[in-house]
Amino acid sequence: MKVLIIGVGSEVEPLGMMYVVGALKNAGHETRLQLIKNQVPFPEIPVERGYDFVGFSLLTGFHRHLLKLSQHYREAGIKTIAGGPHATFFPEECLLSANFVVRGEGINPILKIVGGRIKQDTIIKSEPIRSADQIPFPDRAELYQDPNSRDNPIKNMICSFGCPHSCAYCYNSLYNSMFPGFAVRQRSVDNVIGEAKTLLRYPLETIFFQDDNFGLRTEWLAEFAEKWPR
Repeated sequence: MKVLIIGVGSEVEPLGMMYVVGALKNAGHETRLQLIKNQVPFPEIPVERGYDFVGFSLLTGFHRHLLKLSQHYREAGIKTIAGGPHATFFPEECLLSANFVVRGEGINPILKIVGGRIKQDTIIKSEPIRSADQIPFPDRAELYQDPNSRDNPIKNMICSFGCPHSCAYCYNSLYNSMFPGFAVRQRSVDNVIGEAKTLLRYPLETIFFQDDNFGLRTEWLAEFAEKWPR
């Protein structure tokens, strides 16, 4: 299948979308990532034909623009998928403009949708992947089509998925109640280093870890402190 993933870009690499693109490519689907500039006024984006599915990563504040674009794609006969934080917490709103709405982590649901296992328009509550090491590395080839992204000396990674805490200012208390038992999944140190080595082919001075809680487990941190410098 031909799949287009659309989201809003920023200075920080969009790991969520990059993981989804990586999983789709790993499953054999032809996939492209399109990032829209965060600017005012929001740019008008034309509908591109020739795709079987178009997925949107929705952030609240930009969601109206992207849902409008999703509606245009759907009217053009292309199946659309809404995911990301806004879709997770406001799925009914998103279903008005998309064929499928994913709540939670997008990898498993989008593979089922694109693979033809979910055919009817619906809201899908994700079942997060239990083993972090089973998740394919985030795809960088699509993002690095942009020389500014490729040549940025700061690259981004994540060593764990989720957060065990329920701070009052954060969404995690609600999110963890939606997906009990998946608060934190830690990648192995070797898996993290394996991805880091793939970054050496690009300009690189700093790796920024986006974890909610980096080094949450002291045993993991001790192994990381030993192996990472080597």
